[in-house]
This record gives sequence, C-alpha cells and structure tokens, in this order.
Amino acid sequence: DVKVTKEWEDSAGNDVSAPVDSVKVELYKDGVATGQVQELKSANNWTATFEQLPVSATLGGAAHEYTIKEVGETLNNISLAGKWYGVGYAGSMKEGFTIANKEKTPWAPMIPPTRDVKVTKEWKDSAGNDVSAPVDSVKVELYKDGVATGQVQELKSANNWTATFEQLPVSATLGGEAHQYTIKEVGEISNNIQLAGKWYGVRYEGSMKEGFTITNQEKTPTKPSTPNNPESNKPEVPNTSNNKTLPNTGDGSNVSQYVWIMLTSGVLLMLIGYRRKNQG
Repeated sequence: DVKVTKEWEDSAGNDVSAPVDSVKVELYKDGVATGQVQELKSANNWTATFEQLPVSATLGGAAHEYTIKEVGETLNNISLAGKWYGVGYAGSMKEGFTIANKEKTPWAPMIPPTRDVKVTKEWKDSAGNDVSAPVDSVKVELYKDGVATGQVQELKSANNWTATFEQLPVSATLGGEAHQYTIKEVGEISNNIQLAGKWYGVRYEGSMKEGFTITNQEKTPTKPSTPNNPESNKPEVPNTSNNKTLPNTGDGSNVSQYVWIMLTSGVLLMLIGYRRKNQG
C-alpha cells in the first residue's frame, strides 16, 4: 500500500486551514501515470491510501517505484481559490508520501516610480514687499522635458496659493533617463504678465525635489518724459502788424548802380534830343 497525506501552509510556513474542500492525487508507477486517483478532503483528514499495489511485474522481478502527483499542478505550482501554492513532495513508498501546499507570496508587479511636483505663488509690490493678490486665482501648467503637458493647476487663496502635480512618471522606462519637470504661469510672455490692469514680472525658483515658487512682482509704472523748457514747444504767434516788410531780393547792395544807370540813360536821351533839334 502507498499512503498519501496533504498539508497546508501559509507563505511563512505555518499550518493553516485548507482553502478548498478537496484535492485529488494520482498514483504513478515507474514514472508513468496509472489513472488511479484518490480524493483528499477534510472528511478523511486529508489522507488516503492506494492499496494492493503489485510490488513487481513478476515474482522475484525488479520492484516497481510508486510515486504520487497532485492533479492540476504544473512544475510544482498550483492555483487554488485564486491563490498560488507551491507543491512539495516528501516521504517514500514505505513511510508514505506527504504533499505540502504552501501559499506563495503574491507577485508584486514592477511599478515605475513616480514623483510629485509642488508649486507655490507669491505676490510682491515694486519694492519687493509681500502684498495681497490682485486677482482671485492664476493657473500654472506643467512642462515635461520642455514640452507643455496640458496639465494645469489653479492657485488661489482657498488653497493658500499652492498646488501639487501628483504621480508623475520619473522616467519613460524603468531605469531610464529621468524626466525634467518645470512649470509656467499661464498667460505670461517673456517673464511678464498683465493682471488687473497692472504689469508684473514673473520669476521662477526652486526644483522638482524642493518644489517651485512663482513670484509675481509689480512693475513700477513708466512716467512720461517732460521737456526741460516748456516754452520751447509753444507754437509761433504770427506777426499781425501792418508794417509789411518787402521781400529781400538780394539786390540791396546794387541800388547805387541802378541810380547811376538811370542818370546816365537820362543824360544820353537829352543829348540825342538836342542833336536832332540842331540838325533840323
């Protein structure tokens, strides 16, 4: 006869109750399945016996080698009631066999590591003093490796102007190069933003590990420039006097020449007239 007994253990090796009502074991002779099966269950104290087994094929022949195997196990592993158990065999034909089913520690899938990135908003006046926010809220967007992700957080008084981008993949693959996360205030251009009719400079500080701080500092308004001599910009007043000034022709220096020519012409005309009179 060949006796077989079933034992149940947890992952630490402690005896535990069976997770199922019964299991089956099959008898093998010289490594070949015989088709003979016994059911082990609580009612028979998880023990059964294969009886009246031939010792050898012939009288005085070589003795058979009997072993047993739990039905349904593969490579010493079996799934029962949604859990995996290792299947261990111990004993001999003479002493009987013991099959121990030991629960396996659940396999934990490798989950890529993640990180959180915190961001905080601060408000300052043009002198650098802390001031109240000029708006009810602002939005900040997360960037991964310099590319906008579309993930946006709203910073406002209700959350103390602080928010966190959570569960961000550290890298694209396990053990791969780490992503570089940064943030940007929505609406800012070249580190400047207009809020509530005023212009603010936008300054970024911090890191992924420590968190980022966005400081909005009010810019001093630019005053319009005023001329040194206000009178210089007054329009010219036109001359309304009746004393008209003759245009300067550039011939004033030649007046004496004109007079001399006129006198000479007059004298010549008189001489010509006198000569004609005498000839007549």
